[in-house]
Amino acid sequence: MEHNILIVDDEKDICRSLAEVLKRDNHRLTITTSPLDALELMSKRRFSLVISDQRMPKMCGTEFLTEVKKNHPYTLRILLSAYSDYDALLDSINEAGVYKFLSKPWNNNLIRKEVRTMLAHVESINQERLLTALYKNSIEAMLVLDQDQHIVMANPAFCCLTQRDENQLVGNSINNLILTEEEKEIQIESMLDQNNDWRGELKCQTGDKQNYIPIWSVITRLPDHVAEDRCQYTFLFVDITEIKQKEQKIIHLAYHDFLTDLPNRRALLSYLDQRLLESKRSKSALCILFVGLDNFKWINNTLGHDCGDKVIRIAATRIKAELRSSDMLGRIGGDEFVVILPDCMGAFSASDIAIKLNNAISLPMNIGGQRHCLSTSIGISELIHGSETSEELLTQADKAMYQAKNNGKNTYVISESGSECCQQPNVISSQEIIQAISRDQFVMHYQPVINANSYKVVGYEALVRWQHPTQGLLYPNEFIGQAEESGIIDRLDAYIIEKTVRQSRLFQSMEKSETKAYLSINVSAPHLEQAFFLEKLKSCLAYMRFSDMQLQIEITETNLLKNIDDCAETLRGLRSMGVKIAVDDFGTGYSSLAYINKLPIDTIKIDQSFISEIENSDRARKIISSIIDLSRSLEIVTIAEGVETQAQLDYLLKIGCFNIQGYYYSKPMPLDEVLGPIAYKTKLHLT
Repeated sequence: MEHNILIVDDEKDICRSLAEVLKRDNHRLTITTSPLDALELMSKRRFSLVISDQRMPKMCGTEFLTEVKKNHPYTLRILLSAYSDYDALLDSINEAGVYKFLSKPWNNNLIRKEVRTMLAHVESINQERLLTALYKNSIEAMLVLDQDQHIVMANPAFCCLTQRDENQLVGNSINNLILTEEEKEIQIESMLDQNNDWRGELKCQTGDKQNYIPIWSVITRLPDHVAEDRCQYTFLFVDITEIKQKEQKIIHLAYHDFLTDLPNRRALLSYLDQRLLESKRSKSALCILFVGLDNFKWINNTLGHDCGDKVIRIAATRIKAELRSSDMLGRIGGDEFVVILPDCMGAFSASDIAIKLNNAISLPMNIGGQRHCLSTSIGISELIHGSETSEELLTQADKAMYQAKNNGKNTYVISESGSECCQQPNVISSQEIIQAISRDQFVMHYQPVINANSYKVVGYEALVRWQHPTQGLLYPNEFIGQAEESGIIDRLDAYIIEKTVRQSRLFQSMEKSETKAYLSINVSAPHLEQAFFLEKLKSCLAYMRFSDMQLQIEITETNLLKNIDDCAETLRGLRSMGVKIAVDDFGTGYSSLAYINKLPIDTIKIDQSFISEIENSDRARKIISSIIDLSRSLEIVTIAEGVETQAQLDYLLKIGCFNIQGYYYSKPMPLDEVLGPIAYKTKLHLT
């Protein structure tokens, strides 16, 4: 490393001679014959070392170096003298703080060695000073612990966070301040991995001993050549309270209705699953009321959506007032509510509650300055056989509610356990799916993702359709479930991937700028978890000579969270292959910072159930804004799915979401329409 060295001697030849010696070590050398000029130079430039003669006119070396020490304390100082001046030697040590006193004439090798040694010392001091400054001024809390997990050092950030002085902290066990998420004591040795490192969430006590905040922590064992007797571990962490609060806010919004703050369908089904297990164990009754407001559409169309929202809120309040604390009320959507009645005496007892609810809703409401009276149609289902699922009970109650509407409204109907006259959909068998794969009956449609700023296609999502010989074109919701249940989803996935990759080569015929767009393929969690998934995908890409398009794999959030540990390693393998990872339907599962940090996620696709509510619900807008803020802070790309209206697009652009997918620009198109320039541009409304 090069250093700036200043040589000061009233004899210019001596300056030049010494400079010639030191130049061999590639230092940057400056010479001057005047100590006053030297001080002026040092005020403008930083020098690592000053070498000064002792006897000079106007100012001797000791006086000069004393000024250097006062104004530049970190600059090393060497005094040269041709005289054995004992007093000058003492003054140079006591007042000027010189590091070396060397005699003239000097030994070239010796002075080069002394200079190298001193400059190495400078580098060590500078590095130590830098590390100390980083430690003291870092916004991250830092601790140094001994082998017994007692605090040896605590930086100001940690003292500020815990509202304690360093003197109060030193000597304390870390377990007096920091606990695991399960509020257990920390055992560092058992936590460290093979790299002597651990990262994760912990809890830290603040000034109030009863108050703990969430922290993201990194614990490291110090290497043997660095560790001292008292210093064994470093402990770094940051307060993630604000991030966790945002996370909890997103979770709450995702599991509650936008308008009424009641549990939504997702939360209701989760609760119903738990209650069903308890009812089956205790052999107790459980009933469901599916409540629909009669003629609500007329209010929305005639009085407007604001009045409709007010009716929904009033109805929710009135229904809740008639229920027990153990009952569960939720809003499914539109004008429909669901009531779960655990420990109910049976369907006929539930019918009494249905009458109470109808009477409460029928009371006049002041809407839009006028009094309006509504009624309800209510369907009732009951756990009878003990084998019903949550979806089955909900479906039975839903059908009974529609039967009540068909019966003239303002009434209730008790379900007869699925005996309603409803046409059953055609059932798809797993064997049909296998035959369809062998006969190549599945076709791919492609829906573009548009950057609304540049009006360019940034990617395509590949969506499978089944050209069924008798039922016509079938959508994924009509056969994917059967494929998953029968265990052949991985076979269907592999077929879809191979077909999509094969067709991707045709995209090369499009405009050159479009060949840089990525191609996104949906993959199920069971397929992703297979031992040979990565090898098969790599072989497929190599065999098909995959084009320059970037490949992206999409997995739904719900499936991801069910299998997060199994999926994590595979996703990292995909990333190492250059494949992007997208989380589909984001917000429909238990969105968590833990999995976002744990997995190599590139893209989040905001679920269309939120997008569709942009124009009607402030809560939906808050969810979307929160997701975008979280993604932006983590440098994750966001895509809005299911955008259909100008108002939705305007809001998304306003809050900084520019990647748009939905019918506003284009529906999913067969390959020939995507590749046809005229049809392609027409479909996107970009001409």
